[in-house]
Amino acid sequence: TLSRGVARMVLSRHAGKLLLGDGGGGDVGERIGLALEALRADSVVHLGPPRPTEGFARPSLDVRVRTKGDGAAREVHFVVGDSALVQKERMFFVRLDGVDATYAVARDRLAPLMDAL
Repeated sequence: TLSRGVARMVLSRHAGKLLLGDGGGGDVGERIGLALEALRADSVVHLGPPRPTEGFARPSLDVRVRTKGDGAAREVHFVVGDSALVQKERMFFVRLDGVDATYAVARDRLAPLMDAL
């Protein structure tokens, strides 16, 4: 599930493909799936709670991914805050549930997710 403000997109896996709830959007689902598989933090910005300047009060994107494996369901949830220049590259601040740290993720890695809404 991708959400930004009131906009929301729910995808689910059918026959190995991520599709929109109505069964369409195969191209969008494929881009999102590939982006999620390749997603990683570029750096740790800091440990501890988010800072007011990082934009988490009004996230740019909220992402929830539920996976099923070995009979158990697992959910990964992260939020994307504001962008900034970090290490001379346009990055977004990102926080992952259960981890008390703020990460920097390159705009290019997040683009398929951000552009989907």
